[in-house]
Amino acid sequence: MVPFLLVLAATGLAALSRRIRMESRPRRVLAACALVGMATAGWIPALQRIRSGARQPAVSIEHRTIDEVRRLSGDRRGFLTNNPALSFYVRDPSLLGPAGSYRSLPLDPGCSQVASLMREAGVRVAVLDLTARPSTVDPGEAGCPLRLAFRLADPDNKRIVLIFTFPGDAKPPRPGGAEVS
Repeated sequence: MVPFLLVLAATGLAALSRRIRMESRPRRVLAACALVGMATAGWIPALQRIRSGARQPAVSIEHRTIDEVRRLSGDRRGFLTNNPALSFYVRDPSLLGPAGSYRSLPLDPGCSQVASLMREAGVRVAVLDLTARPSTVDPGEAGCPLRLAFRLADPDNKRIVLIFTFPGDAKPPRPGGAEVS
């Protein structure tokens, strides 16, 4: 897509150069200023962050989730999720593997269903990505073998990510508690 747009832009500029004469000094200066302005426009957000004193951009909920999944499972194939984007970010080889090799959780699974799918896949971690809907997995429910290992929230987007493990497999939570908002 990008090479096509570059060729299209070059064609348009070549056609435009036949109509506009750049022999006069003011037109050359104006064209040079326009090119410099377009080249530096991409740096405006970075300059605004520096000016406001915000040195570090906020870490996205996806990156925080990936960090926790890697910490808990230790393997990029060691988790199930209902969000294929997370599998893509972790570079799960089964996502782009042969048909039928990728396993995911249903959108609204129950606790026993998640535990069963985790056992079938031989994984230790399950990630539920909830956007504007409540969780159907309750680790406090009688007979639920899962433990809520971590909860990530993004209130601006009404999104919650829940990370579940089996009680014996879980690594201790990071210092600072088991919830990051």
